[in-house]
Amino acid sequence: MEVDGHIVSNESTVSLQLSEHKVDLHFEVVVTQKPKGEPTTLKLLRNSEEVEIVVEFTPIPPLAARFDRYDSAPRYLVLGGLVFSVMTVPLFHEYCETKKEDRRILLPNTVYLAAVDEWKEDYEQEVVVLLRTLKHTVNLGYDCHEVRDLRRFNGQPVSNLAKLAESATAVLCGPDKTPTVEFLRFGFQDDPEDFDSVVLQAAGLQQADAEICRNHRIAKPTEIGLL
Repeated sequence: MEVDGHIVSNESTVSLQLSEHKVDLHFEVVVTQKPKGEPTTLKLLRNSEEVEIVVEFTPIPPLAARFDRYDSAPRYLVLGGLVFSVMTVPLFHEYCETKKEDRRILLPNTVYLAAVDEWKEDYEQEVVVLLRTLKHTVNLGYDCHEVRDLRRFNGQPVSNLAKLAESATAVLCGPDKTPTVEFLRFGFQDDPEDFDSVVLQAAGLQQADAEICRNHRIAKPTEIGLL
């Protein structure tokens, strides 16, 4: 009914005095113009009774990290030569700034928009993507140069890069240091719900990644960092 004493109309607007003029603006303006942490007084009609409450609105964290070295840093995970990372705004900018003839990957707008057009449902949520494939016999038959949005690993939802690394380690290093599954299965956004388009044999995968890292002069197969 009211925001900070301003009556909210049926069109969700409030009347505000700007200089010598009175204008009708959406009530959200009263909230969004405030500094972070400043309280807002709301008058509500609840169960036929007027109720006044004071709340402190906070920004919804974006799903894609937006600023290099502030909320974003290069992070990756190599599994069977598949290079996974996180979709961020700096990654997209770097892709756009690279000349077309020098690009080694194709980054579809759908993957980028899946990250920047949504908000986090929880603090740890990320858009994990397959950036490219480093060729090796372990991934023979797969030539992935198009960035893809990873949704499932061995049938389980993927919420962030760290959880993917944790899940992979759990199945690749069983109690006796051997894989507990025969295959690693990866399902992407463009895959049917019951189909995983990339399947790798678990046996020998860690040894293959060590070889891939040596061949490509990669210091280690995992650089997860902190969320």
